[in-house]
Amino acid sequence: MAIRSPSGRRRPQPTDQRRLPARPRCSALPEAAAAALGRFETEARGAFAPATERAWRADTAIWSAWCQENGFSALIDDPDQIVAFVDAMGTSRKPSTISRYLASIARFHRAAGVADPTGHELVRLAKRRHRRTVGVAQRQVAGITESVVAAMIATTPPSILGLRDIALLLTARDMLARRSELCALDVADLDLEAGTVMVRRSKTDQEGEGAILFLAPRTRVWLRRWLEAAGIAEGAVFRPLSRGGNPRGARLNDPDVSRSFKRLAARAGFDPNQFSGHSCRVGMAQDLTASGADLAGIMQAGRWKSTRMPARYAEKLAAGKNAVARWYERQGR
Repeated sequence: MAIRSPSGRRRPQPTDQRRLPARPRCSALPEAAAAALGRFETEARGAFAPATERAWRADTAIWSAWCQENGFSALIDDPDQIVAFVDAMGTSRKPSTISRYLASIARFHRAAGVADPTGHELVRLAKRRHRRTVGVAQRQVAGITESVVAAMIATTPPSILGLRDIALLLTARDMLARRSELCALDVADLDLEAGTVMVRRSKTDQEGEGAILFLAPRTRVWLRRWLEAAGIAEGAVFRPLSRGGNPRGARLNDPDVSRSFKRLAARAGFDPNQFSGHSCRVGMAQDLTASGADLAGIMQAGRWKSTRMPARYAEKLAAGKNAVARWYERQGR
């Protein structure tokens, strides 16, 4: 079976096995490559963020499983096998995911001392074909803006879970925090008298230079309420709770943050599926844009190195201020 490409030509279905090169099954890696990979894994510990390491392991596991299923070695020098993988994964994965897979496959080959096959022109064409076929637009989660915050606070009961969730919410907004940054916060990082919080390490600060951020008076009030109710004087700020409402010693993890925001959204009457652990980051970027903050200031507040994401978060607001919108405003229409 074939489908039409964007140019109108017919090309094989992505799962068409004719794309796969003829290779014998190879379930085990060569001894030298396996040794090189083992050494890389040992030496790489602590060199990357934990999330990066998890993604690399998950991606290479997907690649290895696909190779084994189709009877091929995971270490190759043939771009046709990479093209077949891109076409197969492209039926259900987004372009951003495919790009991440290829980056992990490239690192896998380099770590094993084998030439990287992902840079071949045929692979670049496969990526381009996939991007043009499915498009690269991503669904943006709903932002937790100030109006949403007000609804969430108004509908949250004064339980210990409610105190934690609101303290987490407000801290996330003030910091424009990533989930990992919230989970990593310790009591020692807070200066509630001065109204500051220290981010010791982040996605864009892997060396741990750190950044001191502002905490609003309202946020400090809710943080004090949560810490006092939970009896937390040191260690992790945000912790999971037992069924009885007692804080456990462990930290929250990334999915816990997402569940907290979804719970607040559902209670306030919003569709929880529209929100994620990044919704506070999105919402504060939108509020700052609406208040007239420039892009450079928003990038600094959110610790972005590129303009792409903060500009995307605020694109709907920006559309209301473009040349066409201003023309209508001047015309009084």
